[in-house]
Amino acid sequence: MLESLQNILALALYDPDPKAKLEALARTAELSREERDILSGVQARGLKLTHLLLMNLRFERVLRGCPALKEWFEAEPEGFVAVFRKYHKASPPKALFASQEAEGFLGFLEQCEPESHRRWVAEVADSE
Repeated sequence: MLESLQNILALALYDPDPKAKLEALARTAELSREERDILSGVQARGLKLTHLLLMNLRFERVLRGCPALKEWFEAEPEGFVAVFRKYHKASPPKALFASQEAEGFLGFLEQCEPESHRRWVAEVADSE
């Protein structure tokens, strides 16, 4: 029981609308009545706050993991944040350490971002 609830909560917390995601997952998952009752009692505001805290921690790991990414953020905060939000939405969290999170972000840039962001990737490669 606990593991299925944890998995559903973990998936929901990384979605921009965690309450809607939680409800959708709860509808489609094979859950007992007790588990559904537990999930239905989770408050939307608490989920959203937790989502924002997790997103912030992930953002900090990206910046701490690579000095060139921090420079990009300081030079173009709006552009960097927009790309980070795409990364956060598209890439499930797997990294434990800042360097791993930065590597994941750089990989995302390589695969998914327009040419305008490639110069930052090139600067990172040159600095290594």
